[in-house]
Amino acid sequence: MKEDIDLARALSIAVNAAENAGKIINDYYETKINVRKKEGRDIVSEADIKAEKAIINILRSNYPDHCYASEEMGRTKGKNEGIEKYDWIIDPIDGTINFVSGLPLFSTSIALQENGRTLLGVIYNPLTKEKYTSIIGQGSFLNGRKLNVSQTYNIADSVFSFMHTSHYNQIETNKIFEKMGNSLDKPGQAKTNAGSAGNISESSGSIFQLDGKNKVLTS
Repeated sequence: MKEDIDLARALSIAVNAAENAGKIINDYYETKINVRKKEGRDIVSEADIKAEKAIINILRSNYPDHCYASEEMGRTKGKNEGIEKYDWIIDPIDGTINFVSGLPLFSTSIALQENGRTLLGVIYNPLTKEKYTSIIGQGSFLNGRKLNVSQTYNIADSVFSFMHTSHYNQIETNKIFEKMGNSLDKPGQAKTNAGSAGNISESSGSIFQLDGKNKVLTS
């Protein structure tokens, strides 16, 4: 499907926005930082807010008519409210608890969607300089190196990384591990966000709901 937007240019702009946000985030890392609580155990720091503003300013200067759905500011429409098919999905610091705790397991996530279909994504860790990028139909890359999902089919032969977030309670967490334990003959499952969803899909992977039946995204 031919897009009516230059996706290579849009990805370059998104990468620039993520890298600029990364400079702000690095300045705050391992410093005393103001934090406030949100719903549940979620928190937001002043680094989140400043990095998010920097991202939106860069994106909006190039795409003023697009909509923006960000972690802290919510969804805002573009200057031309009749154009709502493009949405930038932004999480300035995915992993704020890790960030304020001095753990280097966090990233900036940016994705562009057209009517709910992810067109591109960038995930950037400003500490490690790991930069994951993808454009629909063109594959996903880590710092320019092409990525592919593992050919391992059985969960028993797989390696997993799992982080308990504030969105899970203990019962839900137990269900996840139970389903993993009962899924030795099923493809791997993942719960993810818009930016990483695009990268997984473009690496020839699939994303399922936790029941293992309802496919969310595939390559």
